[in-house]
Amino acid sequence: MLCSHLTSVTMALSPLEKAKRAFVSLLLLLARAHGLALGISRESPDPAVLTAFRRVSRKVHPDRGGSLAESQRWNAARDAWDEARRDTHAHTHTDRHSDAHARAQT
Repeated sequence: MLCSHLTSVTMALSPLEKAKRAFVSLLLLLARAHGLALGISRESPDPAVLTAFRRVSRKVHPDRGGSLAESQRWNAARDAWDEARRDTHAHTHTDRHSDAHARAQT
């Protein structure tokens, strides 16, 4: 019963929210591995996630003692979230432009 509830919640998420949740999950995993307490959750606002990202980036970067594999996973998750944010922004901008154009036509 509980499992089906979680599935319906996950299916209701936008691609942006799914990408953010995956990114934050990896962020929390890497922070725990490096002994950092971030104080964020998967529902945290974007600015808090970005601040936590910067803190973990300093630890994960290969020049700072992180492994290359961690850095590659980190970059892939960040890129997926950035792409989802860009896609959402582009759709929002296009939708606003389309609405304004439709109002001008009437």
